[in-house]
Amino acid sequence: MRCPSCGHENPEVARLCRDCGTSLYIDCPNCGHENFADRSLCTNCWTQLRESEPVGFGEGRVLPAFEMGRPAGFWIRLLASLVDNIPLTLVTALLAWLLFGENFFDTFTPEFETAQDGTVTSTGGGFTGGQGINIILGAMYATAFVSLLGGTIGVLLFRMRILRPDGTMLGPGRAFARFVVLTATFALFVIPAIVSAFMVATRQDRRGIHDLICDTVVIIREDSAREV
Repeated sequence: MRCPSCGHENPEVARLCRDCGTSLYIDCPNCGHENFADRSLCTNCWTQLRESEPVGFGEGRVLPAFEMGRPAGFWIRLLASLVDNIPLTLVTALLAWLLFGENFFDTFTPEFETAQDGTVTSTGGGFTGGQGINIILGAMYATAFVSLLGGTIGVLLFRMRILRPDGTMLGPGRAFARFVVLTATFALFVIPAIVSAFMVATRQDRRGIHDLICDTVVIIREDSAREV
């Protein structure tokens, strides 16, 4: 463990620096949780412990948000999305049926027609009331959960958090904007959706187009403080 004061490398079990005597742990002033002294944010309540300049990868330090956990990759974020969208789809289908008389296929399945030469083309089916309900519910759900809890149910279930690079929570405006950009990227534009998915899968910080535009990160939270 590197001493934050003198830089001396200490054994993992050390609690005081063996070179200068500085404590290698610091208690959070808000919740009392014990953290490594080189942390800038509490790994339990995210209170700022010391001043920190966010620095990117490749410079020996990482963004403060990544002190609290590693960047979340593509597959775990995809699973979280499925956990969120399956119940949301079912609720949307129920409300669309009650309010507009639409069945599931009217709302979520595009319409096709067959020409005389046998060619099958999509007619689009138009924008339906059920699709409007789906967007409104999705926006309310994402905005409320991300701004209040740091993630949707699927995100929290897999111990992930959606944060600012400095480790702070998103406000309602930024959470809503992230939902809009994410929805537009993956629902309306094929090439940007592929590019964004590729970025999440390959970038070291696992940030997609929506993360870069809205200045957010997704982490898998890890409590790195140890009881010795």
